Amino acid sequence: MRTLTKKLGIVALSATVAASGLTAITPAPAAQAAPSTGLVISEAYGGGGNGGAKFNQDFIELYNFSAAEVSLDGVTVSYYSSSGNLGASTELEGSLQPGEHYLVGAAYGSNRDLPSFESDATFKAAMSGSKGSVEIASGDTVIDLVGWGDAALFEGAPAHGTSNSVSVARVDPASDTDDNSVDFATGEPTPQGLAEDGTEEPPVDPPADPETATISEIQGEGAETPFMDQPVITQGIVTAVYTGQGSKNGFNIQEPGVVDIASHTASTGVFVYGSSHAERVQIGDSVEVHGTATEYYDVTQIEASSVTALGESLGEATAVELAEWPTEEEVRELFEGMLLAPQGTYTVSNN
Repeated sequence: MRTLTKKLGIVALSATVAASGLTAITPAPAAQAAPSTGLVISEAYGGGGNGGAKFNQDFIELYNFSAAEVSLDGVTVSYYSSSGNLGASTELEGSLQPGEHYLVGAAYGSNRDLPSFESDATFKAAMSGSKGSVEIASGDTVIDLVGWGDAALFEGAPAHGTSNSVSVARVDPASDTDDNSVDFATGEPTPQGLAEDGTEEPPVDPPADPETATISEIQGEGAETPFMDQPVITQGIVTAVYTGQGSKNGFNIQEPGVVDIASHTASTGVFVYGSSHAERVQIGDSVEVHGTATEYYDVTQIEASSVTALGESLGEATAVELAEWPTEEEVRELFEGMLLAPQGTYTVSNN
């Protein structure tokens, strides 16, 4: 039994599969020193000035979690694209006291009317809103490195990808384990620097009430969920679970019952992101998921805030039997995240 992925139009098969995007073999970065004990990268944001952005500019935030002053003279901040190519770098100067942040402003986006902030240094790195790497170094010595999304450069494993409204930030500013997937999490961008008094905070909208919807309603009939960045509540049967370092850190759920191909207009399966929740579910469980509907690499997902086991089973999620593997993007969208049982003979390549 296999499930469908539409990323790059290439199929990757694994022992247990459910569609949420391909897993690629990613080159490891150069050897790193021991985990940092002073200066670290605390946040990175690349969606500045884009549609749905919180600020008009990208930024990289540093933090000194040691008990001593740290010199920034000769420290270089570099941004790398997801493929590992150098985008831009700048050399810093000055010093940072214990507990202080240092804000490096990067490129502006097209919407300069969005809220702004005051930077301690600037450079012209046009950062990606979803993936990339940031490094701080002194000469040939790497001080700290963080990669997120589909990044080629990272420590341990890359952190989760971002969006125009989401940054990647250190979970505990005073901790560095040299594993980006553990040390960093996504959330609201919060630029902090030596000039914090000049920061213009973006307006904060009151949280919206969650919308109860079926999985197919959350998926919608188009390429993007109609509930983008909105809180939702849905129920489904667990069809695949991904946990452990380098995994997708989540699980798939699907509506019960047999799918009628003739009347099928929206996927009945969806990926639920959240490693802590994935560790508590098993294939076949009936669950209720509370979270936020988003798109990650053109795949609809729910970033879970809570997952609750249902007292009564929803039934069974049935795999769809496909005589031919769909090649058109709009057809693949119809089966995104669902259990599939391809019929006939297949040749797997580029796995």
